[in-house]
Amino acid sequence: MVSFFIVPETLVVNVPTYICYQQTNSTKTVIPESAIKSIQWFVNDKEVQHYPSVSDDHKEPKKESLFQKIFKLGKEESGSEIKKNWFVPDSSHVGGTLKVRVVLKIKELHEKSEHVVEVLSNGTFTTHPTRQMYIYNSESDENDFGFTTYNIMADCYTHPGRYKTPEYALFRPYRKHLMAKYINFYKSDIVCLQEFEPEFTEVIKEMDEEGLTSTPTIIRDGSRYQPPDQCISFYRRSRFHLIQQHIIDYNIITSSGLISKEQIEKLKSNPVTNHFLEGVLKTNHHNRFSFLHLTDLKTSKPLIVINVHLYWGAPTEDWNYKLQLMQFYIITLILDDYTAKHSPNTPIPIILCGDLNNEPHQKVNKFITQGVYNENHEKDLYTFKHSYKFSSVYANHPMGETSFTIATKSYQKCIDYIYITKSNITVKSWLEVGNHYSETLPSVTEPSDHILLKANLNLNSEKLNTTEKKIDS
Repeated sequence: MVSFFIVPETLVVNVPTYICYQQTNSTKTVIPESAIKSIQWFVNDKEVQHYPSVSDDHKEPKKESLFQKIFKLGKEESGSEIKKNWFVPDSSHVGGTLKVRVVLKIKELHEKSEHVVEVLSNGTFTTHPTRQMYIYNSESDENDFGFTTYNIMADCYTHPGRYKTPEYALFRPYRKHLMAKYINFYKSDIVCLQEFEPEFTEVIKEMDEEGLTSTPTIIRDGSRYQPPDQCISFYRRSRFHLIQQHIIDYNIITSSGLISKEQIEKLKSNPVTNHFLEGVLKTNHHNRFSFLHLTDLKTSKPLIVINVHLYWGAPTEDWNYKLQLMQFYIITLILDDYTAKHSPNTPIPIILCGDLNNEPHQKVNKFITQGVYNENHEKDLYTFKHSYKFSSVYANHPMGETSFTIATKSYQKCIDYIYITKSNITVKSWLEVGNHYSETLPSVTEPSDHILLKANLNLNSEKLNTTEKKIDS
């Protein structure tokens, strides 16, 4: 005897829904494809999929099993055969109930009549919550562009004990069905992702189909240790033209050519910066950022985008923060050298974004916004300085920065940001975090433990009087 069931139990838009079976006694039962007369899928009692199709009726039936006995996490779905026992819902099915009707042939099962099985879902199809845009500066105009930053949660850092989420929804084989569609739902022209793993090929493919080109990804060539994840950025080809792109790799930063020899020697000559630099060179993760220099095709204005994921993983919190401070300081040195070569007389608009692993009151955020920070090592003191006037987009809210951008069982803090050079970039609106994140992330509908941040921005737009209202995203 066998029993049929639908997996996953929670029905989610864009995630394949399977009809599976399992044995209910000790008898070994395998249902071959030749035993299947038909499989029908109904949403709200309306047929949405039928196997076999008209073209299948003339094919020779196969003897191998059509069904998966269990929904195995990590099994890659491929080929036409396995797709016959799944259905992929779309947004039109939200709120609908699912019924699957399977008709088995009597000849194959040695039964006296056809065996009909009907399985009903326990719930309805669902999707991620709708968030609102907070209008900050003016009504949108044709030169606005959407900007997104999102830590997509690498599998290599994911441990089930940290989350309340069902384990099957924590890893790439499930989340790959949601990720790109979730990101593209918010329709940004530049998208910056952190904790991107090279195995997440579906994201690059789907983003490309939406007209977005990615920065280079890790090539695991075995020549040296390769970090498990990196920052990767996308830009819409119809809106931006690429001038230059770079991977900021801290393992080889002193030989990368992104910082002048004079700057490197200056870092090495000071005991504080030399000690921090040596620490940064030895990091084995959170150390590959992306750098984009673009031209806005609508306004012909330049834009630099730096996508970062500052380090976390040192033996002490203090050493984490010092390495983060050094990572950001190196970014300012890269900017100094780059802008001196490419735009010595006119400041280039800059967006700095990502997972800073730093709360608003902590070292790096203070250094970013204030431009100066005093740090010591043993008895030596060093004053870190930069000249860039960065402002956090979300800090413009009357209540200040959002209370958290990551939500696990034990950690809910604000550590993700979008910073802009406020003299030449105008904030128009941003995607509110809202209050629907009462449960920990990820969820079966939202594929990361971080919250996606989005802002609508404008290069050198005239600053208007601030207004405060909300619209649907």
